[in-house]
Amino acid sequence: MQLEIKEILIKKLNAYTESYLAIKKDKETQVNVNINILLIDSKRMDDGTILFKSSFVLDIIDFGHIDAQLDTIVMPDNQEELLSEWESTDKKLSNINRIQIDNAIFYYMMPLILNITDKMQMPMPIPSLSMKE
Repeated sequence: MQLEIKEILIKKLNAYTESYLAIKKDKETQVNVNINILLIDSKRMDDGTILFKSSFVLDIIDFGHIDAQLDTIVMPDNQEELLSEWESTDKKLSNINRIQIDNAIFYYMMPLILNITDKMQMPMPIPSLSMKE
C-alpha cells in the first residue's frame, strides 16, 4: 500500500525549560534527547484522506521539553485497507507506513524545534559538527 502525506497541522504547542544553564558555544555540553512520535486516533475524511491525530514530544534531558499536538493528513491508495489495518491491530500501522508518517512529522517539526530551542536558550538537539582529534 502506498500513501502520500498531504498536510501536517500544528494544533497545540508547548515548550518549557527545566533549568537555566549558561551554555557556551565554544564548550561541549553533554545533551541527551528523547523524541517520541505517537499516532493517537484516526478519522476518515470525505475526500479519501485519513486524518491521524498525532503528537510529537522532544525532551532535552535536564534542559527542557517541547511537545506538539498535530493533525497529520495522509492520502492512501486504499483508504479502507489502511483503516482496517489501523482498527485490527489496536491502532498500529505497518512499519513501512509508520516510518513514512514518522519521518514526515520529524522533518516538519525539526526546523521549528531548532528555532524554539535557540530562542529559549536550550541546547540544540543535534550533534556537534566539530571533529575531535
